[in-house]
Amino acid sequence: MDEHFVGTVAQKAIIDRGDGRVLITRDERDPDAWELPGGRLHKDEDPKDGLVREVREELGIEIIVRAPIAATQFLHVREQVTALLITWAAALVGSPDEVVPRGGEVAEVDWVGADELEKRPLFPEYHGVLTSYFMRL
Repeated sequence: MDEHFVGTVAQKAIIDRGDGRVLITRDERDPDAWELPGGRLHKDEDPKDGLVREVREELGIEIIVRAPIAATQFLHVREQVTALLITWAAALVGSPDEVVPRGGEVAEVDWVGADELEKRPLFPEYHGVLTSYFMRL
C-alpha cells in the first residue's frame, strides 16, 4: 500500500472585498452548493499562476494571490478522487461590481459575510476554511 498522496490539486481563492465579505460562487454542475472561486492546478504550472488563470477563466476578473491560508485533503465527490485543496488569500483587481458569471462553469456569484455562512449550502471543506478565515478578522 502506497502511503504517499496521489491525487488532484485544487486551488481556491478567498477574495475579500475589504468590508468583511468574501466572494462565493455556485457551480453550474452543483446547483445546490456554493464554493470558492478557483480550480485545478495544471501539470508544471506555478500554483499562483494557476489560481489566477482559473479565476480569470471562471469570472473574467484579475486577482492578486497573496498567501496560502489552508491546505487539506478531501474526497472530490463528483469525480471520486482524492484532492489536495489549497486555499489562498487574494485581492480583487477592480471593482466588486465587475464580478459576474461568464457562463460555462459558474452560474451565480455572491459576496457573503461570516453571519451568512450558515444560510448557504457550502461544501464542508469550504465552510471550514471560511469559518477559520472569518474568526481571524
